[in-house]
Amino acid sequence: MIKGIGVFIATYLLLIVLSLGLLVLCTILGIGIVGIFPNLFTLTIGLGLAALGGMIFIFLIKFIFVRSRDENPLEIEIKEEDQPELFGFIRQITSEVKTDFPKRIFLIPDVNAYVSYNSSFWSMFLTIRKNLRIGLGLVNSLNISEFKAALAHEFGHFSQRSTKLGSYVYTANKIIFDLVNNRDKWDQTLEHWANAGNIFSFFAGLTFRIVQQVRKLLAYLYTRLNVRYMALSREMEYHADLVACSVTGNNSLIQTLRKIEFTDSTYDHTLGILNELATKRKRAKNIYSLQLYMNEQLAADLKLKVANSLPIITEDDLQRHFVKSRINIKDQWASHPSREEREANINTIDLHSQESLESAWILFSDPDNWQQKLSEKLYSIGTPDSKNFEVIDKDEFIGLYNEQRDKYQLPTIFKGFYDNRMLGEFDPEEAKLEQTDRALEEIFSDYNRDFFQRFSLNHDDLQLLENLKTNLSKNDVFEFDYQKKKLSDIPQLIELVKQDINQGKKTRIELDRHAFQYLLSLALQRNESEKLIQLFKQVLELQMKVLPIQEITEKLQKLVNRLHTQFEWSDRQINELNVDITQLERNFKQELENLPYTLVMTTINEPEKLENYISNKSEFYTKSYSFNQNGFDNLSNCVFGVISALYEKRISALQDMTKFALELIPESKKVV
Repeated sequence: MIKGIGVFIATYLLLIVLSLGLLVLCTILGIGIVGIFPNLFTLTIGLGLAALGGMIFIFLIKFIFVRSRDENPLEIEIKEEDQPELFGFIRQITSEVKTDFPKRIFLIPDVNAYVSYNSSFWSMFLTIRKNLRIGLGLVNSLNISEFKAALAHEFGHFSQRSTKLGSYVYTANKIIFDLVNNRDKWDQTLEHWANAGNIFSFFAGLTFRIVQQVRKLLAYLYTRLNVRYMALSREMEYHADLVACSVTGNNSLIQTLRKIEFTDSTYDHTLGILNELATKRKRAKNIYSLQLYMNEQLAADLKLKVANSLPIITEDDLQRHFVKSRINIKDQWASHPSREEREANINTIDLHSQESLESAWILFSDPDNWQQKLSEKLYSIGTPDSKNFEVIDKDEFIGLYNEQRDKYQLPTIFKGFYDNRMLGEFDPEEAKLEQTDRALEEIFSDYNRDFFQRFSLNHDDLQLLENLKTNLSKNDVFEFDYQKKKLSDIPQLIELVKQDINQGKKTRIELDRHAFQYLLSLALQRNESEKLIQLFKQVLELQMKVLPIQEITEKLQKLVNRLHTQFEWSDRQINELNVDITQLERNFKQELENLPYTLVMTTINEPEKLENYISNKSEFYTKSYSFNQNGFDNLSNCVFGVISALYEKRISALQDMTKFALELIPESKKVV
């Protein structure tokens, strides 16, 4: 890392020296030309030369004087008089870790805790004291020992001398990013200079071409420097984890890492419901009491153990609820190792300490007050006019949550057999002629649920392997089914996954047929087989309408991802993009013609916008070198709106079928 920083500094200083030399040379040359041939034309050339040298020199040094302040509009600084017990707790941890107390401490809304500092060019040479930020979303699911582990990890970073390198890398990144991407007064001046015409336009163009070459060089250095720094950052995370273990033992930190993922999902879900309420001009006074309720609900849904109302996530829970991709890629741009990698590192040592299971909130003075203040901050940024909203109570929030839950939930007796997937296609009429000897417990089992999740992930893995064909170099290594593979292995792996998908399709049909035959046997006993068949057919019919729109949605999402990640476009690329969008739009409108009008219009939000879109001509042209952002936004809104409406119709039909099937199952079988 130090070598990488040295190369950057040497290159940057060399560029400054060369630009200074160019400035002196251009100035002397300009003065000489004017002195030999004193007239207005040579004066213009002299000024142009001097401006060229000056602009390039200023371009390279202007960022030295820019300072990046460590500020977050959602944060609230706390003092020791506000939180004496919390500060005492933090002081104890810094003593145990043997590091400095934070310069300042802030509360933030989200599920996080981190170290940061104000950085500028001069922070590479001066000692910088670090600040600590504590997310109340994280506190909401940690006990005292886990909270201590989270803070001890951050103070592990305080103790790392390698964080000093962060100042150099941050400054290098700031310089490079601003040089390559940002446009400021320097660019505006160059543009005015170019628009002046005549000789000034020539020198402006020459300045631009020189600067473009500098940008390319620094962009190359940015890649080389940051790959090294990300590797160092991952090592620093491993080290900080072991520092935390030395204070709290292994288990508390492992639970903290698992709960960060758990709490992140409940926090996002809480905000999602509150955003929906905000569209109805309703708001919550304290979002954290609502998130706590979501924590309890998710823990109950996942059947997690609970201690003092806080979840405990075991290895068995992770294996039981999460099916992972078969592909593991070492992401060289990741600043943090994966949770699994961090847990493996933690378990290289064996340290234990007695755990305190009380909620971390007992360390806070008047927690409800601070929770309300952070909630107010969130609303003030996200919905500035929220002060005029109606304040809801917890019961109304729970009501909306349960309404959303019921809207998409299927009977639990089926154990996720029908969840989040398409059904295998077969003729339900033919199933009348067949019998199954399988029992309910054998069909609707955890094993079969996991098969469907694995089947779905195989499609994702296939797409990932296709992407790796163009993104990997021949020396890069990744893991497939826990075995190391290279670029040359990808074609064979693609065929393997395709075979698994094809076999999975057959197994899916077989399992769905057995499940339907079991339910049909119950329906026959009540003379209601025709109703079950019709409900099943309705699901399949909607499924057939969803699939082509789903394919269009997936293609559109790839275009959206490309637009968000590719920052420079040539005229040819823009034209090719417009061709792709035009074809996508044509396919979308053709598929809409095949859909019954009421099927979409009665479900989609703002149907009048979709009607206008269908009736209007395309806003994209295959021979255009400009991109129509407004037209693309309209297309995206309509496509995503239609697929959402179709998904809602399909899940409603699936609910009708499974609820009817639930009525067919004998009461003695419903005891789970």
